[in-house]
Amino acid sequence: MFQGNWTEPNLMTAAKGTDFGIMPLPTGTTASTYGNDSIPVGVPGYFMIDAKQSTKAERDGAVDFLTWLYTSPTGQRFVADPVTDGGMGFIPVYKGFKVQPATSMARDIAKYVDGGKTLEWINTYYPAGLQETVGKVSMQQYFTDKISAADLAKAIQDAWKGSTKTWRGAAK
Repeated sequence: MFQGNWTEPNLMTAAKGTDFGIMPLPTGTTASTYGNDSIPVGVPGYFMIDAKQSTKAERDGAVDFLTWLYTSPTGQRFVADPVTDGGMGFIPVYKGFKVQPATSMARDIAKYVDGGKTLEWINTYYPAGLQETVGKVSMQQYFTDKISAADLAKAIQDAWKGSTKTWRGAAK
C-alpha cells in the first residue's frame, strides 16, 4: 500500500502493517527476454580515503573505522539497520556479513543480488542533469497523462542529445 505524494519522494511511506516490495521491470514482451526477471542495481555511493589531503594517522584511522563498520556486529548493524533505527539501510554485499537487511525492500533486492538476477544501473551513464530535467518535468507529465509515451521518449532523446556525458564516460 502506498501513502504519500509521488512528486515528493521524501513523503512516500508504507501504510501501517504493510511493506514496499520490488519487482522486475519488463524489458520485452516475452518471459525469456533478457532482463525480464531481473532488476537494475547499483552502488549509490562509495567510501573513499583521501591519500593527498590526510595524514597517515588519519588514513589509518579511516581504515580502522571502515574495517570495524563492516566486520563487527555493532558496525554491521549501523550498515544494515533502517534509517529509522539509526542505521544506513544499506544492503550488505560482503561475504561474512552477519546482519541481514532490515527492511522488506532491502531483503527483496538482496534476493535478486543473491540469485544473480541484476542488471547494471544505467543511471550512471546519464548526462548531467538528465534525471532532474526529464524526471521532474517530462516524467511527471507522462505519469499524469499530460503527454504520451512518444512525447516522453522524444523528451528523453532531446535532453540526451548534445548533453555532456559524465562519470561513466567523457563527453564525446
